[in-house]
Amino acid sequence: FSPSIPNNTMKKVFAPGATPEPSRMYRNSIAQATPRGMAAKTTNKELFPMRIASPPPELTGEVLTQKVPKEWNAKGSIYADQFLAHLCPPELDEEQRRQFFCVLDLRRLKYAANEIFARKDWKLNVINFAKEFEKSRSIILLRYGLYE
Repeated sequence: FSPSIPNNTMKKVFAPGATPEPSRMYRNSIAQATPRGMAAKTTNKELFPMRIASPPPELTGEVLTQKVPKEWNAKGSIYADQFLAHLCPPELDEEQRRQFFCVLDLRRLKYAANEIFARKDWKLNVINFAKEFEKSRSIILLRYGLYE
């Protein structure tokens, strides 16, 4: 096989040193991670004004999930105030107690979301995942009367 090149094609010989070095900038070196779509509309503000110190850091989502009673009815939701009342400091008033339990439930939700997101064995639909997470978060805030 021999390609046929028309005679009127311009032929130019480049000198080895005359060819400029590529000055291409690759996207990964200049790109910034910016939220798009629904994520761009969210703000990084507090969910509610905190009147308490953050609950102890050792009460992680994983620890709280392990404290859920095994005999609990799996069909319904379970909230921290139903099984972790003994962890709440007694000097807190009603609103502070609600904030305490809300933070614990939000930690548990975040842990569950991370566990689901980390599994690669299911097809992840990010938009539905985000909607379900936001819905669960809103339900927790509503339960404790902290939805702004």
